[in-house]
Amino acid sequence: MAVAVAVALAVAVAVAVALGVVLTVALGVALTVALGVALTVALGETVALGLTLALGLTLALGEALGLGERCGLCLPFCQP
Repeated sequence: MAVAVAVALAVAVAVAVALGVVLTVALGVALTVALGVALTVALGETVALGLTLALGLTLALGEALGLGERCGLCLPFCQP
C-alpha cells in the first residue's frame, strides 16, 4: 500500500512538473509573439526581432527553471 501511494505521488509530481514546463514555455512563446508585433511596429523588423527573441527565450527559460520568483528580472511577467 505504501509503495502504491509513493508511486502515485511520484507520477503526480512528474506530470505536474512536465505540464508546468510546457505551459510556461507556451506562455513565453505567446508573450514573445505579442511583444514581437508591438516592437516591429515601433522599431522596425531587425531590431524588434533580436529584442523579442532575447526577451522571450529569457522569460520561457527562466520560468521553466523556476527562476522568476527568485531573480525578479522579468517582472511583471514571471511574478504571480
